[in-house]
Amino acid sequence: MIGGAVGQVGEQSGNTTRYAALAAGFPESVPGVTVDRQRGNS
Repeated sequence: MIGGAVGQVGEQSGNTTRYAALAAGFPESVPGVTVDRQRGNS
């Protein structure tokens, strides 16, 4: 699973996609990664 988060701070600093996959009942063999994508504007 691939998930995204903007501004991973505090509670979001972990791999939230992995936690969501496990909470949804997926087996531990299913990988999960959280991508932190920031916009650069001024």
